[in-house]
Amino acid sequence: MFLCFFKSFKYFRIYPRLTILSNTLYRSASDVATFSAMFCVVLFGFAVAHYLAYGSNIYEFRNWQQSAFTLFRALLGDFDVTELQEQNPLLGPTFFIIFM
Repeated sequence: MFLCFFKSFKYFRIYPRLTILSNTLYRSASDVATFSAMFCVVLFGFAVAHYLAYGSNIYEFRNWQQSAFTLFRALLGDFDVTELQEQNPLLGPTFFIIFM
């Protein structure tokens, strides 16, 4: 599905208004790639930190992959910070505030 979206760019030349969209996406591709790379590095760092701090106590942080998924869900608002506070009253809110 994702690749089909990119194949549709060749048909954007037919409609002049869609050319604006394709030009915008083309010009922003390097910025989006840079942001995505930095986002992945930061998310991976926090995932490993949360795994090391809470992996043995909280099920959602049982490995670094699950930690990354849990932190991504936290960015979307689907997370309860009280469990972090119960495990470590100082480090839990600190990690959460820095991450958010």
